[in-house]
Amino acid sequence: MVATEFAGGKNESYDNAGVDLEIGMDIEPQLPPVAFVPPEQPDTYGSLVSVMPTSDPPASFQNYKTESCWSTTLQVSVPFFIAGIGTIGAGLMLGMVSQWEVFKEVSELFILVPALLGLKGNLDMCLASRLSTQVNIGNMVSAKDIWSQILGNIALVQVQSIIAAFIVAIFAVCIGIVMNGSFEWKHGLLLAAAGIITATTSCFVLDFVMIAVIMISHKLRVNPDNIATPLAASFGDVVSITVLANVAKFLFKYHDSLLYVTPGILVSYLLFLPLWIYIVIKQKHTKHVLTTGWTPVLSALFISGLGGLVLGSVATLFPGFVVFQPIINGIGGNLVSVQASRISTFLHKTVHLGELPSYATKLIISPIAVLFHGTPQAKIARILLFMAIPGHLIFAYVADYIFNGQSTVSVIFMVTYLFVSVLQVAILLYCAHILVHFVWRRKIDPDSSTIPYLTALGDLLGSGILALAFLFLRSIHPVWLQNHSRKNFSDSSLQWGTYEFGSDMPPKGANKKGGRHRKGRKNMASLNGGGGEDEVSLMAAADLELEEDFQVQHEPKRKKSQAIPAARHKFEPEENAFSIAVQVFIPFLVAGLGMVGAGLVLDIVQHWEVFRVVSEVFILVPALLGLKGNLEMTLASRLSTQANLGYMDTPKQQWSLIVGNLSLIQCQAIVVGFLASMAAMIMGWIPEGKFDIDHGLLLCASSLVTASLASFVLGIVMIAVIIASRKFNINPDNVATPIAASMGDLITLTLLAWISSLLFEAIETQPWLAPLIIGFCLLLTPIWAWLCRQNKHTKEVLSSGWTPVVLAMGIAVFQPVINGVGGNLVAVQASRISTSLHRDSKIGTLPSYASNICLSPFAVFGAKGGHARTARILLAMVIPGHLIFSYTISYLQAGHTSLTPIFVVVYLLAALIQVSLLLYMSHVMVHWMWSKRIDPDNSAIPYLTAFGDLVGTGLLAIAFQFLYVIGDRDSDRIGLSKGGCIVQGMPRSGLELPIVDHNTNTHPKTSFIASCVFSDGPVL
Repeated sequence: MVATEFAGGKNESYDNAGVDLEIGMDIEPQLPPVAFVPPEQPDTYGSLVSVMPTSDPPASFQNYKTESCWSTTLQVSVPFFIAGIGTIGAGLMLGMVSQWEVFKEVSELFILVPALLGLKGNLDMCLASRLSTQVNIGNMVSAKDIWSQILGNIALVQVQSIIAAFIVAIFAVCIGIVMNGSFEWKHGLLLAAAGIITATTSCFVLDFVMIAVIMISHKLRVNPDNIATPLAASFGDVVSITVLANVAKFLFKYHDSLLYVTPGILVSYLLFLPLWIYIVIKQKHTKHVLTTGWTPVLSALFISGLGGLVLGSVATLFPGFVVFQPIINGIGGNLVSVQASRISTFLHKTVHLGELPSYATKLIISPIAVLFHGTPQAKIARILLFMAIPGHLIFAYVADYIFNGQSTVSVIFMVTYLFVSVLQVAILLYCAHILVHFVWRRKIDPDSSTIPYLTALGDLLGSGILALAFLFLRSIHPVWLQNHSRKNFSDSSLQWGTYEFGSDMPPKGANKKGGRHRKGRKNMASLNGGGGEDEVSLMAAADLELEEDFQVQHEPKRKKSQAIPAARHKFEPEENAFSIAVQVFIPFLVAGLGMVGAGLVLDIVQHWEVFRVVSEVFILVPALLGLKGNLEMTLASRLSTQANLGYMDTPKQQWSLIVGNLSLIQCQAIVVGFLASMAAMIMGWIPEGKFDIDHGLLLCASSLVTASLASFVLGIVMIAVIIASRKFNINPDNVATPIAASMGDLITLTLLAWISSLLFEAIETQPWLAPLIIGFCLLLTPIWAWLCRQNKHTKEVLSSGWTPVVLAMGIAVFQPVINGVGGNLVAVQASRISTSLHRDSKIGTLPSYASNICLSPFAVFGAKGGHARTARILLAMVIPGHLIFSYTISYLQAGHTSLTPIFVVVYLLAALIQVSLLLYMSHVMVHWMWSKRIDPDNSAIPYLTAFGDLVGTGLLAIAFQFLYVIGDRDSDRIGLSKGGCIVQGMPRSGLELPIVDHNTNTHPKTSFIASCVFSDGPVL
């Protein structure tokens, strides 16, 4: 509780004095003025600080004024219900446009919907919260200040909306490629143009509305925190969906006849982008936001994109889902934005940035204290939580009546719907309390950083629990499925019939007229769709290995100018456990999702003609993925160490390291890609006894282009991540190596499939294309080698770093392995230990705390602080990481996977043993190499991941055999294998693969096609 000094001189807390300081209290306690003297320091926090962080609030705002409960409720409820009308309109609009031809042909538009609605919330609601705070503390009084705030923020939102919409369009296109197995460039341009127009137009209009609302509210003595953020979302959803649908419809209508329209739109927006950027830079209030305010926006876009995946998956399963999804997401986002904005204003008025009031000394407190009684914001939380119930009742009934022409809502549906909606709001309000105080303590302005995360979390949470509610309703009420037509697996079209809750199975002939309502819809279609059986096709899984292999290099002698920095630590620089966990776990999850995406891509492309005709392409997959890990993760580890030692602080140092390392990985990628294609051709020739020159050229060209492009893109990403990590005081050892693996698999597989498909189609018509590509890549190799040799940072690697690279490629070709979660985690640990050794001692000399290389496992994992603490944190991530990745891929496979409790337990046990062994080996190996004057950054990770491959494969084989012995055989998979087909699976990233063979007594286990290659070998 906030401590104050009363007239009697006794220093008491508000709790001890019996004073309830909850915002909105109708009893105003006799409190003395709270002396607020902001620190005099420059704005060093960029966009994450309030727009005018160093301005002193005027005297009239130094007392924190309370509001009556009635006043707060009235101010919140009126815009809340107005906003609800907007969410109803958005739901109805989405339900209507989902039947349009453009949404049926370009299904990726469904992925755009939550992301664009979230973008509107991220940008406009942040703007509303930011300006509300500035008005409340008196920083928008003069016309000059108001104009400066308006111009800078509108330009800023335009810049962010153009870039974010472009990124989310790319995300939708990638997901479309994964799901559909093909890419239509016209659809990609349509998605990008429609997304950018929708984002910029809706944001531009809503920005002006927000500014007017805030200024009028302040003039009428109404707290803009209560009304601005709900009104920002009031008609924003329906406007965004309407603009998106109509723009997409228009572009789809002319995208065949007027090919220049969509490219012209994109070019015009990109030409306007520098103008908006120039305006933002010239405004002192927003110029820092341009370079530092992207993390919340892009992170929220990614979270909303996951919500889009849920929407796209469930929209066809439950026809009425699209009506209620915008409502539950919109209400949750509106309410939590009010709470976040009010908490932020309270903190701005009462304490300095970076200091927490005494009631919030512990961030994680009881939900009862946050939602009901125990904090100054609990009363508002109660108001908002109770407001959700009548709001959802009204909005759900209205939306259902308008959508169906009559009320079809049953009691059981409404009870279930209210339960999940209130649960969503409660979780969001609790998260708002923790997140706002957490970022405030980190000297980050909550106005600019919390609402994007909260609204995106609300979108994902709302879509997810609403889908669970629909599944629950379907499970307790029988559903009549009438499958009118079946198509192939990638384009199945199922029509669903439903009947009213509580009724028995429909009588014969109930659906003779297509089961359509008099208004064109089934009676309960909006509430309970069917859940039928997709036509199942056994997808041949393939064994795929990700060999994270790295070069061995003896560290060059340091010059005197490169002496070890004077600041030495006996142990690694202390980071608190929470900081390490956050920095590692977020990229770790992103990496896992990238691996999931790679598995889905491989599952789709394995049915392409080029993969069926030129089966040697599958042999390239593990080698190229291993090459990605070999080069990029070694690069990440090496540059992380250089950054931590201070050798990447000046532009000259950065440029030298960038040029040298990019040249090095290009040279290595071309050479190893060529060798991998040779190995694939030989392995394809041995069993068949013949060799096709066209297929050989295709393999070689595909391998060279894929290796070169993937390595170049990922190398650039790694360099940017490491430089940005240093800028934000994040240890790059924690984030660089997982991010190196995050999208690497997906990018490599997509490039390989696309390039090999193009070259396969050109075999007959353009036979010169593959030889031309090969010659061009080989001619570039001497140039890359020369650039690498001229650079002092990489010239020795060029001559001494080939042995692990080539050997790792060979292992990758011959041995399918498990290498995702374990490889990522041990790479983090090895990189951190290596950095510590570089900092604390000279190469060849072990620091005093590591004089004994072989320690007991208890010392490696149980010691206090140091690397043992990091090992415990990484080990703790194994179970949640595997569970998230496993159930994510299980859900995305939609009926092609199954999980049993005993399988999950056994699998997690094997994963824990594997990671424990890897972490122990990393401690031993890194210190041993250091004592032998071998740089661990270039040599340890390849051997650790190879050891992890071997141990992981063996442990998984034992786990599968154990499951088979005890009878966990997944009988639901019987019958999927045709002709005694053996599908050999191997786990990676916690995604286990099926092993199905009905002619032999092997274990038919679940298919998690995260990484795989066709194999005729024995089954595990």
